[in-house]
Amino acid sequence: NHVDVAINEDLIAAVNNIPDENNIVKVLPNPFTNFLCFEFNCKNESIAEITIISNQGSIVMTLGNFNCSAGKNTYQWNGKSDTGVDVPSGVYTYRLKLNDRIITGRIIKTQ
Repeated sequence: NHVDVAINEDLIAAVNNIPDENNIVKVLPNPFTNFLCFEFNCKNESIAEITIISNQGSIVMTLGNFNCSAGKNTYQWNGKSDTGVDVPSGVYTYRLKLNDRIITGRIIKTQ
């Protein structure tokens, strides 16, 4: 039995954008006291934005739009808010936006 399969370019593009284990963000150290390092891989050049959100849902810090090269990327956060003040101890959510893809996770700040 022979089956012909038509390959759709949109399907190929969708498959190429499926996250794999190389695209998962690592946040070290977690919990953290003074600084935090986000490490993630990009399949292609991308525009990234990291947002830190408090447990109450307010944006604490937006780590701008920055260009990421294909491969491993790192970005450090100094644990300060947009106003330059150290954020208090607690649980925060990070949101990493890579082009149209969003990855979220929890981080813990300790004193």
